Amino acid sequence: MLAPETNPEHAKKIASFLRTLSDAELSQAIATPSALVNRLEGFTMNHLRTAAEAVVVQLAKDEQTRRRDSDVGKRSRNALGVSIVAALVAALALAVAFCAWRFPVK
Repeated sequence: MLAPETNPEHAKKIASFLRTLSDAELSQAIATPSALVNRLEGFTMNHLRTAAEAVVVQLAKDEQTRRRDSDVGKRSRNALGVSIVAALVAALALAVAFCAWRFPVK
């Protein structure tokens, strides 16, 4: 009997199953947990509307959050690189402007 609310091993097994789902399947699992019946090993109609269903839905939401945070992390690293390059270009522009002011062409 699947009991993720009391057995951490069952919760880990469910979490690893949820990682294999696509984004659309994960959203469907959150909206209608009955979609997981017969797909998730040990998850039956008897688990619907119980604490087991609540745990499965929460694990699916956590997986969605993990995926979103991963995407945000990649974007923030790209933004950091762009800002460093912009700072270097600004420093170079200041150096050229200073040299043009200090040493004018005659």
